[in-house]
Amino acid sequence: MALLLTPLTILMGLLSTSFAANATVPSTSSSYYAERACACQPSKLYLDIVVAIDSSLSMTKEGLIQVAADLATLFLPMNVSSESAQGQFIRVALVAFADNAVIVGDLNKYHNYASLVEGLFTIDYHGGKTLNIEAGLKAASTVLESSRHYAKTVILLYSSAYSAGGFADPNAIANQIKESGTKIITIAFRQQPEGTLVKKLGHLSSPNFAFGSMDTSIIAKITNAFCQVNCYCKNNWIQFADDLQNPNSVYGECLRFMDIDASWFAAHFACPAMANGAHLASELTQHKHDFIHQYAKSAMSTLQWPFEYHIGLHYNQSARAYFWEGPNKTELPYDMASLNYWNSGYPNASAGDCVSVVSGSRPNGGLQNGNCFTKPMRYVCQVAACDTENFCASLED
Repeated sequence: MALLLTPLTILMGLLSTSFAANATVPSTSSSYYAERACACQPSKLYLDIVVAIDSSLSMTKEGLIQVAADLATLFLPMNVSSESAQGQFIRVALVAFADNAVIVGDLNKYHNYASLVEGLFTIDYHGGKTLNIEAGLKAASTVLESSRHYAKTVILLYSSAYSAGGFADPNAIANQIKESGTKIITIAFRQQPEGTLVKKLGHLSSPNFAFGSMDTSIIAKITNAFCQVNCYCKNNWIQFADDLQNPNSVYGECLRFMDIDASWFAAHFACPAMANGAHLASELTQHKHDFIHQYAKSAMSTLQWPFEYHIGLHYNQSARAYFWEGPNKTELPYDMASLNYWNSGYPNASAGDCVSVVSGSRPNGGLQNGNCFTKPMRYVCQVAACDTENFCASLED
């Protein structure tokens, strides 16, 4: 008698093949059970950077030379270019300011590292008695109007003093610049005590991007700040961070809560179709679980309960163990020590092989396994952030 293949039988066969034959299990060292950090290879940064340097009397000519040497050291491992084509290189512009601001060189001037160094050490010392940081920031903002569409933008501000209030108060323009998406990194140069100036300039900087020239490993700190700026998500994705509403540090992962219901099985195919390397979200830590739950709760605020969504945990029948989905059909064994947040009575071997987050006995939604094909709900996709390891030539998928 011929075997009757029902649609469900076919789907189960496809699911089994997808989980077993095509899956790759990576190394499971303890370091692998961590969320992806932002990659940081200075030679592969792709940013448009304006360096705005104080050339007032308080900076002194010797101070200006020291700043030039600091910057020449900072940019040495980076790929400096003036090309407008797509690629992993930085473009650097120079602005000097005292009473007024002067654009020393725009983003198209310095073709390589050597020409940039020459430009740094030939900046004119103005020696003005007043310091107009606002003018310096306005000039830097003007330069960035010609930035590459896919490259993130940075203003690196070196100042030996701080002036606020009056018609030239820099706070308003600094806030406008930051609201436009450009990050501001401030360096307080050689003040004793330096801490006061660092704090004052910090009002202009982006969060956690206020430094002092006497900080230990200042070049490494600025480089890391560049890498944080160069770690971002494409449009319609949010970046996994230490906090959803007020992030101070970010991870190299992007999340997207989908707008319409699907079965776990269908979602398993939908995420890779959304973006290269995407997959149903993994929750390797309790913090990641709580972050996604807060994100999902915000996205589902207008929906009626039950509050539930698919994530990338499933039971692999061949391996007889739970696995997290990974990029490009990889799988990572589930580690209960890193996330043990099941609803009461779960996992339940008879309920099904695919896991969702469901309101139940846990305050932030618990893990609950169920049928892979018959329970439609929203779902969360995950993809690697754009960074030095993952070049993005567009902000669109």
